[in-house]
Amino acid sequence: MPNNELEHHSRVIDLMASMHSELRDRYATRATITDVAQLLLSVVLATTVFMDPRLVRLDPRVQQLVIGICATALFFLSLLVLRVGWKELAGRYTDSARTLARLKGDCRSLLGQGDHADSQQIAALCTECRRAIPELPPVPESDFPRLKAHHLRKVELSKMISQHSGASAWLLSLVLWLRANLGLCKNRTNKGSD
Repeated sequence: MPNNELEHHSRVIDLMASMHSELRDRYATRATITDVAQLLLSVVLATTVFMDPRLVRLDPRVQQLVIGICATALFFLSLLVLRVGWKELAGRYTDSARTLARLKGDCRSLLGQGDHADSQQIAALCTECRRAIPELPPVPESDFPRLKAHHLRKVELSKMISQHSGASAWLLSLVLWLRANLGLCKNRTNKGSD
């Protein structure tokens, strides 16, 4: 019986590890984009403010317009960064992805021992999983279906890469997408003709 619980935890943790890694990457990308945009706007703003318009034959009204647009955009981005906290979210999901990866490895190790696994170790790991999972940052409800689909595609793509090791991962991903969507359309057509 404990093995069944451990297998359940292993599946849940595998799914959650994919989801939390995807969320980590999403928030880290957003944080990087806003950081780069703020840096770029700051450079343009500083350059435009201190540049003599006569040097580049720039109309002073255009210079003022550029300064106004950059200052407004920079202020907006500063407020956005404070409000959404993408860096902090990326950090939280990074920590949770590490925790889940460790638990996943521990589950895999014990499950790999089969009937020789120590029942006390299994019970201790199940207890740790039950304790750790609720403490992790939640997956947004609206993102759950997309993230689960991402995880399942990742698993299928991994299998395809193992079967066709020399093939392009991008091409295999396209084949997987076509197979799934054409199969879905075919199934809907068959159900409609019944």
